[in-house]
Amino acid sequence: MVRTFSRIAVLAALSSITVTVSSCVALLGQNTTQCQSTDDCTALGPEFASTVCNSDHLCQSITDETRCDTNATCTTRFGVEAPHVCDKTTHRCVKLTSEDCATPLADPSDYANDNTIYLGLMMPLTGTQASAAAPIVNAVDLARKDFKLNSNTGLPPAKDGGPRRPLAFLVCNEQVDFMRAAHHLIDDVHVPAIIGPSFSSNVAKLATDYASGADVLLMGPTGGAALITTLDVHPRGKRLVWRTVPSDTEHALTHAALVPVIEKQLRDAGVIAAGEAMKVALLHRGDNFGRGLASTVFDNMRFNDNKSAAENLAAQKYTDVDYGDPSTDPNPDNAYAKAVTRLKDFAPHVILAGGADEISQKILGPTETNWTVTYRPRWLNITGATLTANLLATINAQPAAKGLRTRIMASAAGRTGPLYSKFTILYQGANEGATPSFYAAGGYDATYLLAYSIVALGDQPLTGTSLATGLEKLVPPAPVLTTGADSISKAFDALTRNQSIDYDGAMGAHDFNPAVGEAKNDIQIICVGADDSGQAANFRPSGAFYRNGVVTGTVACP
Repeated sequence: MVRTFSRIAVLAALSSITVTVSSCVALLGQNTTQCQSTDDCTALGPEFASTVCNSDHLCQSITDETRCDTNATCTTRFGVEAPHVCDKTTHRCVKLTSEDCATPLADPSDYANDNTIYLGLMMPLTGTQASAAAPIVNAVDLARKDFKLNSNTGLPPAKDGGPRRPLAFLVCNEQVDFMRAAHHLIDDVHVPAIIGPSFSSNVAKLATDYASGADVLLMGPTGGAALITTLDVHPRGKRLVWRTVPSDTEHALTHAALVPVIEKQLRDAGVIAAGEAMKVALLHRGDNFGRGLASTVFDNMRFNDNKSAAENLAAQKYTDVDYGDPSTDPNPDNAYAKAVTRLKDFAPHVILAGGADEISQKILGPTETNWTVTYRPRWLNITGATLTANLLATINAQPAAKGLRTRIMASAAGRTGPLYSKFTILYQGANEGATPSFYAAGGYDATYLLAYSIVALGDQPLTGTSLATGLEKLVPPAPVLTTGADSISKAFDALTRNQSIDYDGAMGAHDFNPAVGEAKNDIQIICVGADDSGQAANFRPSGAFYRNGVVTGTVACP
């Protein structure tokens, strides 16, 4: 039987009163939280000296019936439908799933295997971003299976002659309570690394408040906020926040370089007459995120005979539209309405939009509806590709004759090319022909990078710090090895002989700067595509990309 200590027992221990607790269930408050770690239990007094903190965060005594030495013991006891693993420190079975982490990415045989390596994956599995998160989860699983199929059992042994190591992921929903989900991954399962969270604000909070102190590495495939670059997350000398996605600063630079390209198109098409000046508006949130993007664009954008934004501002050909911070404004609709009016009155040819989904919901549609001049503006989304249901609904609600769909451009980390095409084909084959999102490639690469880092470490303990050290073995100067199952054996051979490789991924080269945990990959300029009925349906490449300050290729959004 399992013996747990209820809240009554906790209070009793604190007051030196002996209370007998049922050997099967707690007397009161089975859903209360008594502990986050075993140390919390033992600190409660002598009565708790032989207890551990279980996966329900209750203090549980160790008995012959609850004790384990192998994962197989837990699998036999609980079955693969409720997967548990044996914590080799506390010798107790730990539940892999939780209220936030429901479905592991693992083969059933992995649960009983003591050599399985568990990593975390945190994405918004519910809410408006769930549809964008699903392809990333699918891509991580695709990469996991690449390693499984390569040898039928996963990663090479930690030591020569030892057992091979399957790779598994615990997928957690960050939408409801991301810190609760993270505590399960870190405190209960003891993962050394987490792919995610998705949102930059969650990455920053988790890294600084808990994960870095717990020596857990975060590898982000989506969160591009510039603030992540400046996080001080080096508790043991190695940076513990890395990302496969470029900083939003790179997206801002992309769109600053795109403005003169769009200007030429508009002049060639006669939208802007000879001798006429182009007008540009920068629409953005009033928080640190939005103002940071605005500052980067302002400092780097040039138009109207190569004049700076400051010169165009003085000539009244540039304006800044700050609609405040919706998260702190008690009535943000007033700010949205003022932004719409300012855009209509200024009538810019180009609107650079640096914000979140509130632009799609509250500003884009009303601006288009209230527009009064003959030409209609180009919209440039400078925060990276975020195709939401709200954006699609807004586009499709406008009359097709306005051509809104073809006037919206965005940027996406990564590149089109042989490696991305190879990833797309593999993804479609595994997901009934579905097209992956651009950031799914980042999830695929994140999985490869973490797997290769583990292999590079040999028999070193897996911690966030050691994984960061392993990641440094995957950047130049070293022989280039491209992503995909056909390169895994070569990578294993090099890494197990303590050699470095230069990983070239589906999203990009990922030539990381270890000091900041990110790389300046190519950025695609993308358009909103259409389905067979002409409705806005997805993003598609425009044919152009940004690299090292220059837009290369022809920008076309049919």
